[in-house]
Amino acid sequence: VVVLAAALIALGAWVIYAQIAQSETAPSDEIVALHESYTAAWNEADGEAFLALTTEDYTFTGNGQTQDRATQAATIAGAVGGQLEISEIGRIVQVADGPDYYTAVANQIVSYAGEEYVGISSFHIVETDEGLKVARHYWVGNI
Repeated sequence: VVVLAAALIALGAWVIYAQIAQSETAPSDEIVALHESYTAAWNEADGEAFLALTTEDYTFTGNGQTQDRATQAATIAGAVGGQLEISEIGRIVQVADGPDYYTAVANQIVSYAGEEYVGISSFHIVETDEGLKVARHYWVGNI
């Protein structure tokens, strides 16, 4: 079931990514800003910034393993010294407008040990009283 779910997420993300050339998939400025802040929180090992950008019920799923918000914040905060460097290697694709937004982007992760991974992140972003926040982050790649 987990493998099937991961495959379906990967397929959905690829379909979204394949539509990148279409102008209706261009993200809003707010979505771009959220993506940039979210990636910066990871790269700067800033667990507090990460918490400010995510909903209370946030989950991260990467290659079949799911972590809740608190666990993910601790993982990010523990990456002191730049143990991870995430960069987007594709354009952000937005496929739905609020209050629920869905986006995807190809990205590359380089670990502190120099290992490189390439994958696709897809996001469920929601409107809250505090602005846009990430509710779900799915990552499928070559780990």
